[in-house]
Amino acid sequence: MKDTRSIVSALAAYRQFIERIDTICGQIAARAAAAITCHEGCDACCEAIGVFPVEAVYIALHLCPDQPPDPDRIRSNSGLAARGPDTHCPFLENHRCRIYPVRPLICRTQGMAFLVEEAGERRLIHCPRNFQGMTRFPAEMLIDLDKMNASLIRINQAFLQEMGEAFHVPERVPLSALRFR
Repeated sequence: MKDTRSIVSALAAYRQFIERIDTICGQIAARAAAAITCHEGCDACCEAIGVFPVEAVYIALHLCPDQPPDPDRIRSNSGLAARGPDTHCPFLENHRCRIYPVRPLICRTQGMAFLVEEAGERRLIHCPRNFQGMTRFPAEMLIDLDKMNASLIRINQAFLQEMGEAFHVPERVPLSALRFR
C-alpha cells in the first residue's frame, strides 16, 4: 500500500481539475447571479451516489488525514453500502455537507447548466430550480458535461495506474462506503 505522501502526490491532477471546475462554476454563478437559487443549506440534490476511486480517496484522506485509505476496507464497505436502501447522502447533516471542501465533482457542479449529447443531439439540462425564465444561455454559462466527465475519467485512470495493482477498488465507490473510515 502507498503511503499518504505518495497518495497525495497521485491526487495532484485531480486537485488541479476541481480547482478549475470551481473557478468555472464561480464565474457562471457570478454571471447568472439571481438565476441560480442554490444556496448554502439547499440539499435538494444531495443523494447517495457512487464516485470514482480518485474522488473516494480524496474524500477518505480528508476524513482521516493521518491514515492512507485502505483499498480492502473500501472494497468491503462498498459491498455493504450497495445493499443499503438509503438514498440520502451519508455526509448530509442538518442540511449541511460534512465533506463540502472535498465534495465530488457532481456535487461541485450541481445547479449549473450543462450541454449533453444524447442520441446524436446536444441539449441543455439544469436544475429545475435554477435559471427559471431563461430561454437563452450564453456559451460561457454552460458546462460541456461529456467533456468534463471525459476529463474526470482520464484523471481517474491515471490515478489508478499510479496507485498500482494493490489499489483495486470498484469502478464506482458508494459515498456510504467512506463513512466507515
